[in-house]
Amino acid sequence: MMQFRQEAARPQSIMPEPPFHFWEAQGDVIAQFHRTQDGFLLKFLGRADFDIDFANETVTCFPAPGVSATMIAALRHNQVAPLLLNHSGKLVLHAAAIVANGQALAFSGVSGRGKSTLAASFARHGYPFLTDDGLHLEPTAEGYLAFPSLDSVRLRLDSETALFPGLSSDLDQSSHEKSLLQAGTTMPHQSHPVPLQALYFLGEGTADQVEFSRLAPGEALIALIRHAFILDVDDRARVRANFERLADLSEAVPIFTLDYPRRFDKLGDVIAAVIAHVHQGKARP
Repeated sequence: MMQFRQEAARPQSIMPEPPFHFWEAQGDVIAQFHRTQDGFLLKFLGRADFDIDFANETVTCFPAPGVSATMIAALRHNQVAPLLLNHSGKLVLHAAAIVANGQALAFSGVSGRGKSTLAASFARHGYPFLTDDGLHLEPTAEGYLAFPSLDSVRLRLDSETALFPGLSSDLDQSSHEKSLLQAGTTMPHQSHPVPLQALYFLGEGTADQVEFSRLAPGEALIALIRHAFILDVDDRARVRANFERLADLSEAVPIFTLDYPRRFDKLGDVIAAVIAHVHQGKARP
């Protein structure tokens, strides 16, 4: 079990060697992966460094100056923890998930597609959320179990204002950050794992109405690879094992694309369409 420690804030330094891997969001590099003697250094640019030391079984966080505790918690639980789970042989996706009729529906896609907003909107309509990112899946004899994560959702100000009017936000109008909203009576959280029924990859928001399209297993596998957590992309054995886990998932679970107009006043229609899609039996293996 890796132990977490947090040190005092410090400015982020430039590493002498380029990263062996990085993450991008909307064309900008948001995280860099570096190797160290005993593990890895993950640099979330402008936010925090996480030193993963496998020899001493510790993860040490060094926040950048001025970064909130909310941001550090979100990075730790939604990014670093899923990467460590993957490194230990688990299947984890960049995906949000909600529960309808006792089964999980997962929503994945590139950053900014609205995964967290959709999960919070479902919860606002009485469908508990499991996670707004970092979906841990475990295979079973019947399919896959979807496990819960933090009982909170991170939303940008426009989504927060639209879904929870009157809530006092800690963000200002010019902020590009997200606030952390805790689960409660108006946004219920699912605290135990449930079977995964279907997974939807969110489109660009160009559709005039809610549109579904089922992906063939090969297409689904390509999409899953793009949205899976993996700590060491150069570790061939782990990459191969992760590929096999994703291939099994693509064969066992119905996977679709889902596109819809990105308008807050249409989210109720989106939820109704997804639930109808499931009830009509279209989301079956």
